[in-house]
Amino acid sequence: REQSEDRASDKVRCLLALLRRLEGDESESVQAIIFVQRRAHCRILYEYVLEHIPSLRAGCLLGQSASTDDAAQGLTNAKRSLEDFSDGVTRILFSTAVSSEGLDISGCGMVIVFDEIASP
Repeated sequence: REQSEDRASDKVRCLLALLRRLEGDESESVQAIIFVQRRAHCRILYEYVLEHIPSLRAGCLLGQSASTDDAAQGLTNAKRSLEDFSDGVTRILFSTAVSSEGLDISGCGMVIVFDEIASP
């Protein structure tokens, strides 16, 4: 684990450090959304972070795709991810821009734009 973290980009290492601080402070219970531009990158980052911080209460919300896309997420899973975040089951939500469009997620105290999100 430590070796693969050494090979990570500065941005990923910084994110891991921040999430470790958030995870270590249960009394704070800050919820955060991390926006990632592409579905595949979002899923990879989510899995990478969980590999390095297994106790992190995190979820992943990915948009759907009209094409066959292994990184896409079904509507049922997306709804469950949102409900878990809204109910406080998960504290950190990795997401594509799908959750920035028209969703009101109260209780979210931090937004991290990991990748620049292109808005039309």
